[in-house]
This record gives sequence, structure tokens and C-alpha cells, in this order.
Amino acid sequence: MLRQKKPQNRPKQTPAQIVLVLIGTLVTYLLVTGCVFYALHACWQWQYSRELGEIRRRGEPVTPADLRKPPIPESQNAAPMILEALRKLDDQLTRDDTERLIDIASGALTGPEAARQAGAIVGPQRWRIPLVREALRRPLCRFPVDWESGMDASFTHASLLRRMSYVLLAEAVRHSEQGRQGDAMELLSLQFDAAQSLAREPGMISQLCRYGMLQNGTRTLRAIVARHRPPDANLAGLSEQLKEIDLADSVRTGSLGERVM
Repeated sequence: MLRQKKPQNRPKQTPAQIVLVLIGTLVTYLLVTGCVFYALHACWQWQYSRELGEIRRRGEPVTPADLRKPPIPESQNAAPMILEALRKLDDQLTRDDTERLIDIASGALTGPEAARQAGAIVGPQRWRIPLVREALRRPLCRFPVDWESGMDASFTHASLLRRMSYVLLAEAVRHSEQGRQGDAMELLSLQFDAAQSLAREPGMISQLCRYGMLQNGTRTLRAIVARHRPPDANLAGLSEQLKEIDLADSVRTGSLGERVM
């Protein structure tokens, strides 16, 4: 017969020993977790430094201060003159005025009534047009933006330019309705130049404003061509100007400002 082994009596752990085991387990867990976290953090820091290095090698901004480099001499910067030409425009153009200008520019309102309303609304703002034309003769443009404010940064230049574009487009329609197709095309060209003043602005708000101005300009051009069929000689210069507009890099340019904020 097989003899059954007597169960061995194991010594019971005291409460102090149980506490020591728990503390040892906790310390081991913390040490392992800390090592894993440190390794992941070091890997992330290495990847982050590598990405920053790549950005800097491409000559792109990394900090808000970088967005103001290189500095533009005021004598070459169109932005101060544009802002001076558009001062108080938001106060002087009512919402109803702006909506009527949009109707005229889009072709929703045509004929003598469009010319009459355009003249009435644009008249008090007409002094701004030669100032904008003069400003856009400068070779560079950078509008003042307080990038250090982050998401609170103000882009007042975008709303002012958008409103001024309606003034230019409605005035172009007025000239066209009165038979001055050459003057109408010149104002359309000026409006496209104003849109292109935003081409190098590092912010999506500015780039979206640029898109809107270009779209509004082409819509007005289509409306004028459909209604009055300007001579080819009047359209030739405008056609060449539109061919030179390149939107391929606009999303990357706009994202530069968003990234540093």
C-alpha cells in the first residue's frame, strides 16, 4: 500500500512580510514603467528634433518670430499702403451695401440698375482705388499679424481686402454697363492683383480669402463677358495675368502659420 505524504505545514507570512512583498512588487512595476516611459520619451524627442531640423533645412518657420523673417523694407512692402487705403472701410460699408455689391459683382443684378447702385455705393469709396493701385506696384507684401497671440491672432487685413474686392468688382461692372470695357478689365486686373497680395501670407485665413477673391473675380469676368463680350484686345492682358496665378503651393504656405501657432 502506498503511504500518503503528510501535508507540510508552511509557515504563514506575517502582515509585515505581506506589506514588504506588495511594496517590492509596486517598486518593480514603477521601475519598469519608468524605463518604458523614458525610452518612449527619448524616442519622441529624437523624432521631434529630427523633424524640426528638416523644417529648418527647408527654410520654413518654426517659431512665431520666424514668420517675420526676412524683414521687408517698408519702401518695398505693399501692406502698409493697402491698410492705409482701406482704413475705416468696415465702418463705411454697411452690411446692406456689401450684399448689394455682391449681387452686382456676381451678375445677380445687371443692367442700368446695377450701374446706378454700384455708382451710389462705390462713389464714396472711389478715392481708395488709386491708393490700392499705387500700393500694389510695390514688389513685396507682408501684412502685420501678431503670431505670438496664437489662436487669438487677428487677420483684419483679410476682411478689409475681401470688402475692397467687392468695391473693385462692382465698379468694373459699372464701367462695363456704360460701355467702358477697357476700364472694366483694368479694374478686374487690379482686383486679381489685390488677391495675389496674399499669395505669400502664412495663414489659412489669408489663403482662403485669396481663393474667395479669385473666385469672385472670375465670376464677375464671366458675367461681363456673357453680357457685353468685350473685344479680345481688352481680354488679352487679363488672360495672361490669370495664367500666371499658381495655387499649387497655397495650402503649404497657409499651413506655415497654423503650425507655429
